[in-house]
Amino acid sequence: MSVGSLLTPILNAAHPKVRLLVAHGGTLSMQEALYHGVPVILIPFYLDQHGNALRIAAVGAGRALLTHNLNAENLHREIITVLEDPT
Repeated sequence: MSVGSLLTPILNAAHPKVRLLVAHGGTLSMQEALYHGVPVILIPFYLDQHGNALRIAAVGAGRALLTHNLNAENLHREIITVLEDPT
């Protein structure tokens, strides 16, 4: 058994224990989370990620946390907010 085979189910948004996805806002992870109804916190870094994060926040499927606001306190607050009200 490899480490990769152990991690794969955890990284899949369809896994029943996944309650939240924190990602950079790339198209594939965002689409997977939307498909499976998993709320997201997107931390965009470049290219299409900023637009993806803003669109996700606008439709209520998650939150956008911009890098200039990124610190442990803000990330913790966003996680709690999403977990308490994932809509």
